[in-house]
Amino acid sequence: MGWTGTALEVDEDDAPQHGASPWRALGRVLTLGFRIRGRASRSEYWWWMLVHASVIVVLFGVIPAVFGVANEQVSVGLAGPFAPIQLGGWSSSAPYELIPAPVTIAALIGLVWGVTTFIPSITVAVRRLHDANFSGLWLLIAGLPFGPLVLVLMLARGSRAEGERFDC
Repeated sequence: MGWTGTALEVDEDDAPQHGASPWRALGRVLTLGFRIRGRASRSEYWWWMLVHASVIVVLFGVIPAVFGVANEQVSVGLAGPFAPIQLGGWSSSAPYELIPAPVTIAALIGLVWGVTTFIPSITVAVRRLHDANFSGLWLLIAGLPFGPLVLVLMLARGSRAEGERFDC
């Protein structure tokens, strides 16, 4: 319902997809990656975060561990609303030639992944906040000492009918 009491036409992309399958959720995050208007359901948001975190863990944790490279030697960073962005590289204590090629390739893929998923990660978090009836500006509290914890609680909140105000 609109402000005047009349029903508004809502684009299907603006409405959250409750109970979205992992593939549907990932597809929506990637196709709506630059869209702040609208809402994202909990399933859309958390499936995306699971995939995003899994890619980061594999590229920067599992692959370096398999090749015996210490975690502090290779670090590009996690792009997303919960972590500071570090687009750094290799440790100065280890010469570049000591880092195996697969680890270097994984770090470069991770860098590309981080850069290409940074904005979609932000926009899906904003849309998730909208669905919980919060302004997307609440995402800025992630920079405060207990902000990430509060933000996770806000993002885990169920959908609210009042969140429809963000659909138009």
